[in-house]
Amino acid sequence: MGAGASVKQRSKSALTRELDRETEQKYKSITEAEELLAKRELEHAAIVDELRAEKNHAEANLAQVQETLERESKKWRKDKNEALHMMFSDLPLVQLSQSSKSAALSSRMFSGCSDSLCKEFPTVTIASWDVVGFAELCSQLKPAEIVSVLDDLNSRADKTFADPNIVILDRLSDNSTAATGLVERYTKNSSNDSNDDIQSDEFPEAPSDFARLLVTCCLRLMSSVPAIAIPRHAGSLLQLRIAIHMGPCSAGAIGLQSDDRLPRYRLFGPTVTMVNWLRSTSLALQIRVSRACKELLFENGVGDDFALERCPDYTVKNGREVVESYWLTGIVGENDLRLPPLEKSLSLSQYTDF
Repeated sequence: MGAGASVKQRSKSALTRELDRETEQKYKSITEAEELLAKRELEHAAIVDELRAEKNHAEANLAQVQETLERESKKWRKDKNEALHMMFSDLPLVQLSQSSKSAALSSRMFSGCSDSLCKEFPTVTIASWDVVGFAELCSQLKPAEIVSVLDDLNSRADKTFADPNIVILDRLSDNSTAATGLVERYTKNSSNDSNDDIQSDEFPEAPSDFARLLVTCCLRLMSSVPAIAIPRHAGSLLQLRIAIHMGPCSAGAIGLQSDDRLPRYRLFGPTVTMVNWLRSTSLALQIRVSRACKELLFENGVGDDFALERCPDYTVKNGREVVESYWLTGIVGENDLRLPPLEKSLSLSQYTDF
């Protein structure tokens, strides 16, 4: 009995140790699994935090982009509305109804306007210029060279006639037209920067002031002609000629029914016809002004700084009307500005049948 009990006791002890070893191994495995799970949870949390940070950064960038886009869209809409308002109201070339003015400005809006689309102006000063012998010049130059010359000429004209009271209306090849007197008063509205405010007394109001402004700009344009380079014609001058006339005319917008094109402004009337006739019989490198323009320049006892020389009378196409005109030779005095002598112009021009 004693020996059997001893064997059972030893078997029980061995079984207990075996169970203890298995329990210890399972506990160790569970501990390792828990440590691995905790490590994975930390890695997952780090990934979640990184993704959350990227999400917040992306949301912040998106909000900034949306804010910038909204700001730029507002600026674009404001600039567009101001441009349309300037084109259709402030010039003023087209009269809009009060309902149209209060409505949102868009290019489609103007196609439905039934009000007066043409306005009469009692005193408008018009300048027209082109290049003498332009067809012959085109035959001697390559198309790209012609484009370069015209681009240089038009760029100088844009800079010269940058005054807001002057409107460049037509650009047909080498022929361009500018007018003043279409804007009664120009004021710059700058609510963002008070330093940009332009005092109203800096801008002309009387027709004679507008005429002097346009004539002075024409002289500046003509004086810049020698700087225009003609390819493969070194030393040659671009034979620009300018005519200026003053009188009543009508101004209107053409193309209001088009949905995808901006309307074009046009001037109509005998004044436009007369300035074109004066230009077509003018001389290279000279400015020809009509008697009406000359009288306007010297209105109220001013204008003595403009040097004028009587040119031969010109009979218009109907053969009955004789037009008195003058060569504008420059400005004398403090701001001295002279054009080339008339003899030089006669040698350059193909129009010598005076």
